[in-house]
Amino acid sequence: MQSPRVEIDLSHGWTFARIPGGVSRQVDLPHCWNEYDTFEEGTAYYQGRGAYRRRFATPSDVAGGDRVWLLECGGFYGRAAVRLNGRRLGAVDGQYLGFCFDVGRRLRPRDENELSVRLDNFYRRNMLPGIRWPDFLLYGGLAGRALLRGLPLVHLRDGKTRLNFSPTGNGDGFVDVTCSVANRSDRERSVDVIWEMADAEDHAVGSAEPAHLHLPAGSMERPLQCRICLRQPRLWSPHDPYLYRIRGRIEEEGRMIDCAEHRFGCRTAEFRPDRGFFLNGERVELRGVNRHESMPGFGNALPRELHQADARLIKELGLNFVRLSHYPQSPHFLDACDELGILVYAEIATWKSVRAGRWLRAARRQMAGMIERDCRHPSVILWGMGNESRSRRAYLELTETARALDPGRPLIYAENHLYRARRKRTVGLPDVWGLNYELDAMEEGQAASRLRNVLISECSNSPHAVRGNVAEEAKQIGAILSDLERFRDRPYVAGFALWNFNDYATLRKRRYRRFCGVVDAWRVPKRSAALLQAMFLEEPFLKALVDWGEDGPDGERELTVFTNCRRVEIFRNGCKAAECEGAAYLPLRVNFEPGELLVVGSGGQGPAAQSVWSFGPPYHLCFPGLPDSLSAAERATFPVDLELRDARDRLVSREGAVSMSVDGPARLRTSRPDGRIAFAEGKGRAYMSGIGRKGRAILKAFCEGLDQVERAVDFR
Repeated sequence: MQSPRVEIDLSHGWTFARIPGGVSRQVDLPHCWNEYDTFEEGTAYYQGRGAYRRRFATPSDVAGGDRVWLLECGGFYGRAAVRLNGRRLGAVDGQYLGFCFDVGRRLRPRDENELSVRLDNFYRRNMLPGIRWPDFLLYGGLAGRALLRGLPLVHLRDGKTRLNFSPTGNGDGFVDVTCSVANRSDRERSVDVIWEMADAEDHAVGSAEPAHLHLPAGSMERPLQCRICLRQPRLWSPHDPYLYRIRGRIEEEGRMIDCAEHRFGCRTAEFRPDRGFFLNGERVELRGVNRHESMPGFGNALPRELHQADARLIKELGLNFVRLSHYPQSPHFLDACDELGILVYAEIATWKSVRAGRWLRAARRQMAGMIERDCRHPSVILWGMGNESRSRRAYLELTETARALDPGRPLIYAENHLYRARRKRTVGLPDVWGLNYELDAMEEGQAASRLRNVLISECSNSPHAVRGNVAEEAKQIGAILSDLERFRDRPYVAGFALWNFNDYATLRKRRYRRFCGVVDAWRVPKRSAALLQAMFLEEPFLKALVDWGEDGPDGERELTVFTNCRRVEIFRNGCKAAECEGAAYLPLRVNFEPGELLVVGSGGQGPAAQSVWSFGPPYHLCFPGLPDSLSAAERATFPVDLELRDARDRLVSREGAVSMSVDGPARLRTSRPDGRIAFAEGKGRAYMSGIGRKGRAILKAFCEGLDQVERAVDFR
């Protein structure tokens, strides 16, 4: 079914300059002006102003006036002034959600248009999060893509569409659709609204009775409710994240004049008092991480591919849950969570910053905007009202806002001091008690929530766990094991979210960098990632880590094994050296011998095995897994993994730094503008992005004492 809607991508070909006095340069959206002034010890990031400008041709049917034209921009932090053809459209608070303006009367028919956006990322007390130095950065720039959307004059209002699935007792179910229809034309219209569902293969599975509406001229909203009955629907879950397509269309005299499509997962989700979280009637332990939407070299302007890669990596760790700390995050990430079966705790932008007045009015707008944008995602199971701050009035008003828009989804806020919650009278307000670190207050937290459930919203913070620092990584593993043991076998604890998924930048207390992640800032896994895989993966898993360098000491070496196998055997050059019971975390010692160290797991989820080869001095660098060619039109962003190898092409497990550059139609993304990247245990990572032009990109890497290595990638 071809939609009568038009969508024009305005994300490419912008000019940008910091103001005043910045040098103009070409950029694409998403864009962040803090790409390279973060994640550096002692470096304060730029908080100031920037200006974006772009020209675009007018769509051919603008002059006819038969469409509503909307200018949309994705989420960003800060205040922005938007102009089209020199005329001010308005000033907006980005709210991490972006803006939308009706621009039909401002577009120039049969001519070129000029769009400009001036914005800043200054702290403001009444602009969320409303704190000068939260434990994350207030990134600047247009961090979402820009679109010009053309809607028919009579259309379905996407932000007003609600979808709710309910099962029947015999395995069937129904989907209730609540929507709104607008008539922006200058005459009364008589139309039929029809909602239908199709499966993932686009086969029809159900439809609602057509609704006939008479729409007065110029009416902005006409509410409508209908029901689609389903036979034996396939339920969405982490193990089977099945997505249907639900389509609404408007017909006038038998001709389709508008069509909207949404993906939808049929599932029920509830927190049962004292018993935890239940999905489709079965208890599911929420096992997850907090996630910051940032990466050195990108700031907070991650392209779609990196949002998708983050979701895949969370799933590969054996996890099923993520908290979006502490602000609304990209719809691309939520789309990936829908597709992979990752449950989501979404929250408004707060960090020790909940209060009344203008702040609360902004918070209610942000809560409403987040719910309107994200409520159709089956992955979202909780709306978050705040983090580590409390206000009875604020939480009552935010609850009122959320209940009006999405009455069935529970509310939560994350609390780290229960005694302060009692003093501020916020106990009993949230549906689920979000508990940060205060593990000795779990039972009291249970009693402090309406549904008598606790979610460990943060735990196991290990801010010094730098990848490659074996001692600090071991402390992180110990913190995770200790915390998870403390709430094991407590049914009212619905699950946990470790702090954190990724290392991140912060200026809070001039810390600059927090190495709390189970992956580093560039998403290279740490040892704690292997621990999670050993604990939670269902398929056989074994990972062995040891410094097997031939320049190391004779005698015993420290070997760490992570596995879900019941038995582990260790072989040196074919001869058995040790045997023991398996465990998720197994620190051992084994005598060094040049050659192969083979670790074999059996029983349980086994078999699984890994070989580690002794290595000599560094000899060369290599790019494992780098593609030979890519589509230039897709402007793809992809990881550039780098490994240090010896003369026998064996991985050299050492630390160091590498300088990288690229020539040709691509852009290299590293943590620093000089192209240097750090590597640990013989591995490092940068990212490369196509810029939309065809040609050959030559990637170069250089390390002191080694020859420069080059690799070509063709953009076709």
